[in-house]
Amino acid sequence: MGENRRILHIIWSGTTGGIESQVNQLCRAQTLEASTTPELLICKLEKPEDLMDGFRNAPFPIHFARFTSGMDFRPGKYRFLVRLFRRFDILHMHAYNPVVAWAAKTSQKRIVFTIHGNFGFGRRRRQTEYMIDRLLRRFLNSHADYITFNSGFSRQVSFDRYGLDGTTCSVISNGVLFNELIGEPEPEDEETARCLQGKFVIGVVARFVEVKRIERLLSVFASFLEGRDSAL
Repeated sequence: MGENRRILHIIWSGTTGGIESQVNQLCRAQTLEASTTPELLICKLEKPEDLMDGFRNAPFPIHFARFTSGMDFRPGKYRFLVRLFRRFDILHMHAYNPVVAWAAKTSQKRIVFTIHGNFGFGRRRRQTEYMIDRLLRRFLNSHADYITFNSGFSRQVSFDRYGLDGTTCSVISNGVLFNELIGEPEPEDEETARCLQGKFVIGVVARFVEVKRIERLLSVFASFLEGRDSAL
């Protein structure tokens, strides 16, 4: 039998979001593998009822660091994290926080860091975010054993922003656990089916929030639509 690796996934929030959903899917997939035993650390969760549905009754243990903010530098948090991290073979970080990164480095465990593309585009960035970028650049280049990106675009932006020329890294696209897609899709209503008949249909799945830049999609689709029988 092969070696079983204990993996701790580390996210900042446990509420509904793309990163949280993706990590939930990854943890569930790893529970099906005999060679991996995943667990999850949620650093900040304001109220238990905010926990994402996918994490309720999860088939893997969940730990809570109970940070009050990203600038929560209480020594007790650091000591708790070091003790927790030393129980695992691999720490898979999906977000950056200075205290979490310091504890990960101190634990001397192998570190995987996934960059999910949350670069703060479309808004004015705060001064503290530039400071965090400098710390993250140093951490990725000096302490991360492996770096993954969710897209080629995320990889390019990360190389431009953080350097990373001497790092070991790869692009791993987001996946979906098909065995969790339960039930049949709802049938289209007749009006929708009639409108889409014979058209080239483009679908998008996203929250309607500013950071998703839906207006860009609409602008590009308007240009794409010229001369084509298409629908969005």
